This record gives sequence, structure tokens and C-alpha cells, in this order.
Amino acid sequence: MNLSNLAEKFDSRYVVGFVLVLFVFPGIELPGVRVILPLGVFVTSLMTIVLIATGRIKLNDRFVFALALFATVLTISGLFGFIFIDVPEIPEGTVESNWRFSRLRFIWQIGAWGVGFSSVLYFAYVFRSARLLDKFRSIVLVGGTFVCVYAAYELFSAWIGWPVLLPSWGIWTVDHDAVVVIDDIKVSRLYGTFAEPKEFARFLLYPLFIASMLWIVSGRRLILLLTLGLFGVFVMTFSTAAIAGFVVGSAIFIGLNLAVRTHIHRKVYPFLFAGIVIGVIAVAAIFGSGRGSFITHHIARVDDVFTADITTGTDRLPGQTIRGRTFSVSVDYLIGWDRGINLFLDYPIFGVGLGNSIYFMNIWDRLFTPFSVHILLLAETGIIGYTFFIFMIGIIVYPMLRSLARRSNPLTIENRLVAIPLISGFAASLVTYQMHGGARFDPTDWLILGVLIAVARLTIEQPGYRRP
Repeated sequence: MNLSNLAEKFDSRYVVGFVLVLFVFPGIELPGVRVILPLGVFVTSLMTIVLIATGRIKLNDRFVFALALFATVLTISGLFGFIFIDVPEIPEGTVESNWRFSRLRFIWQIGAWGVGFSSVLYFAYVFRSARLLDKFRSIVLVGGTFVCVYAAYELFSAWIGWPVLLPSWGIWTVDHDAVVVIDDIKVSRLYGTFAEPKEFARFLLYPLFIASMLWIVSGRRLILLLTLGLFGVFVMTFSTAAIAGFVVGSAIFIGLNLAVRTHIHRKVYPFLFAGIVIGVIAVAAIFGSGRGSFITHHIARVDDVFTADITTGTDRLPGQTIRGRTFSVSVDYLIGWDRGINLFLDYPIFGVGLGNSIYFMNIWDRLFTPFSVHILLLAETGIIGYTFFIFMIGIIVYPMLRSLARRSNPLTIENRLVAIPLISGFAASLVTYQMHGGARFDPTDWLILGVLIAVARLTIEQPGYRRP
């Protein structure tokens, strides 16, 4: 079988379904590799190479150009930092002093972004019709529901002593025993198939907004129950960043639906009214009874950004209890944000070079990260690199927003059912990256970016669409 015949099979529903399952379970990693490389990203990278080699993915595309431009900026930033920036040496004995923190670490960071870009190109290629997008929506809902059911099983299995079915298959040993303490009551956080609750919560943003969209246009009780179930599991992750993202995403979700005057099913209105009333009563009851310590603690964390002593870490807050010890996540985030912002202010134009920020953040014999993708990109690539990052996202989202905003170029109903929840979910996910230590997106967001490109192409190809 030659490459051309092989490439023809890459967009079959069976292959696409298999790859989507791998992205729903991003804890499944490539065996034997000393980096965290999700198997789904690895598979799509290989298929993208074949699709480009056989000419099925066109390189003269505006979206491919945006991805390639940002990849070029990252590469230049890495080379600039390696050649021109003198970085402090890592002290001997530092735990993180290993091969991933050598002076050439920018190479594997470029590679990490590169395999992500390849996943984007693959999904942008295979989802070329509204019918396939409808299938994608169903797969995300089914996948989200399955992971939530497993998360519930995992919660109950801890009580009755049943085994955890899906431990991490990668280099990390994940003990799903993190809890939060609410008024002296320990409540387990849900992981699902993910390594951390915040990653699980970020993933759930997409099925949650898709289910919400389907419910408001259909009014079906089954979809309402699914939406409530997804939301309940989402809350049980107790991810502050994801909840903040959900608030932002919900505002965008409501705004887009109002802008396009989405027809809301008449059965939805009583439930919306009841939900608002119950929400107001619940919040009033929590604070009125003096049992709002968990909520007020997280609100107070915003004030800590300006008041905590982040130099010595003396203002550690009582935080999560993980593996038998209580510590504060807050102080780590505060240190990371402060050092990252100061690093950006010292190198505002070009940054310190891709992968170099960690060398400037050695504290307490630990290597810190800015704990924020946004601050990290600003610190490492400067305002120039971050501008190209926003440009890449804008090129993808703009055609849909433009079409949604103009009645003369409306999206089809099918496309709206995908576009609005995915734009809302992706915006919410970008907020969560303010409290994410990694240097790149998670696999699910690469998948969503690819689907957003597919929807954008369908938008541009509409007869009524006018190019700017």
C-alpha cells in the first residue's frame, strides 16, 4: 500500500473515532518515551506528515500560514535565547537538574508545540462537512459522559475499596487522593481519566457548553439531565481556574446566542428561571449561615496577589490536603506570576527566549515556572511572540465571529450548534491557562482548534460570506 492509498483512510469515521477516543483519554501516553507525549497527539502527528506528503493538506492556506508563522516565531525565540541570553546556572543538587532543563530545552518545547500544530492540521482536514461536525459533537458528549461516569465510579471506589481501573499509563504515578476541606469536611476532588482535576475540568468545559447549546434549542429533558450531570462533576473537580473560565465562557456563550437571536425552546424558560432563583437562594444561604469559608478563601486569593510576602513565602495559606500533608498552592502561583511578570518587564520586546524562563526562577532550591501559559509566553517570547500567539487564535476565530455578527452571512444552524459552544469553551480554556504551569496547550485544545478551523473554512465557503 502506497502513501496515497494510506492517506485516503485517515478521514474514515473509524480512524477519526479512534483518534478522538485517544484525545478523550489524554492520560494514555506513548510507552517508553521520557516525555509526556499523549498517544493521540503522536498518532495525528504521523498522519499529518503523510497527508502533507501526499498533497491532501494544502500549505497555502491562511490557517496553516497562521500556525506556521507562530511556529517560526517560537523557533526564532528559542535560537535567540540560546545565542544571546546569558542564563543563571542550575545549582548542583537541584531536583529538576536533569536533561529536560539543559540549555537545549527550547528544542523539545518547539517539538511539543509542533506536534500540537500537527494535530490541529489533522482535525482541520478531516472535519470538512457539517455532517462530520455533528458526529464530532456527539462523540464529545458521549466521551464526556463516559469520563464523568468513570469519575463517579472512582469516587465511590475510594469509599468501598474497589480498584481504580485507569491509572496513568505514562511516567507519572498518579494517586487520585486529593481532597479539599470545606468546614472541616473532606471532599474528594474528581480526576476522571486525567492526571489532575484542573485538566479534567478544562476538558469538561467543551461537553458542558455543547450540551447546554443542545438543551436551549431542543428543550429535551434528557439533555437537561446530561447538562446538570456534567456540571455537577465539573464542580466536584474544585478547580478555581476552570470555574473562573466557566464564568467567562458563559458570558460569551450568552452574548453570542443573544447576538444571533438563537431560538430558545419554550420548555427552557421555566428551568432557567428556577435555576436563577435556586442559585440566588443557595448563595445567600451559604453566606448567611457563615459556611462560606471555602468560597471566601478563593475570593481572598485574588487579594493575596497584592498583599502576600512572595519573597519569603511566609504568608502560606491553608490549602489542599494532598497525600497526607496540607500545603498552599497559592504561594507557588504567586511566586510564579510575580517572577514571570518581572521577567517580562525586564525583557519586554523579545523575552528571554523560549524555554529559558525557568533558569531565572530558582527559589528554595526549586525551579519555578510562571504557572501561567500567558505570562510564560510573555516572559519567554516577549510582546512580539505573544502578539503572534493572539494573532494565530484570531485568524481562526474571526471568520466565525464575523459571520455570526452579520445577518447577511449567517452560519447554518448546524454550524452554530458547534461554533458557539466551542468558541465559548475555548475562551474559557484560555482563562484556565492563567493557572497552568505547562508551556503549551493540552491535547483537547489542539483538537478544538482544529475543529474551529474546520468550521471557519465552512463559514468562508458559504456563498454569502464576504471576505474582509
